[in-house]
Amino acid sequence: MKSFCIIGLGNFGKNLALTLAQNGNQVLVIDNVESDIDAIAFLLPADQEIGPGDKRILSRLRTDFATKGEDGTFAWKVPLIAIVTKIDQLGSQQLIDKLIEINEFADFSDIVPVSALG
Repeated sequence: MKSFCIIGLGNFGKNLALTLAQNGNQVLVIDNVESDIDAIAFLLPADQEIGPGDKRILSRLRTDFATKGEDGTFAWKVPLIAIVTKIDQLGSQQLIDKLIEINEFADFSDIVPVSALG
């Protein structure tokens, strides 16, 4: 069986990363995140502004998991997936605007909007 590692990152008040690995869950400080991963899930609440903590996390991810092109853009070495939570807190146009803002923030490989409501 192929092993895998997915890193879920979000600004939880402290810079924490949740690592979901085949052998269980563990919480790591972002400075201890391994470079050998398959994908990164970046959690961003739709009802909040992108803040300084999110920008610090993105900067660290670019250092470890992206290459910078001559034009200044970044290419991800592994898929960077935005998990946009709390979408039920926004109206349709607000959600569209937020998804565009989030895509421009980091040029994600994919954006997955989610809601706890059915």
